[in-house]
Amino acid sequence: MRGAPRGCAAQSRGAGEFHRGLTPNELAIMDRWDAGMPIARIARELGKPVDRVRNLIIYYDGAADQRTSDRKTAAASAQLLRAIQQERAA
Repeated sequence: MRGAPRGCAAQSRGAGEFHRGLTPNELAIMDRWDAGMPIARIARELGKPVDRVRNLIIYYDGAADQRTSDRKTAAASAQLLRAIQQERAA
């Protein structure tokens, strides 16, 4: 769902309570993430290392880590299927 609100800001618009305790830098990162911006672009816009941005997002929005895990699982499953098909064909 590209462009759909997600995470911290999506749950807290107008409430103000959810973001309590975030630094201005963390808030800038999470607001961009919640708006659907990719991690690499957030890092570029804010002049931060990609790994630092990714780690912060994973800390506050574990769904980012889950999506990465899902992609890796799908890729590994596809690789296994190809190996099985090659073995059967041999």
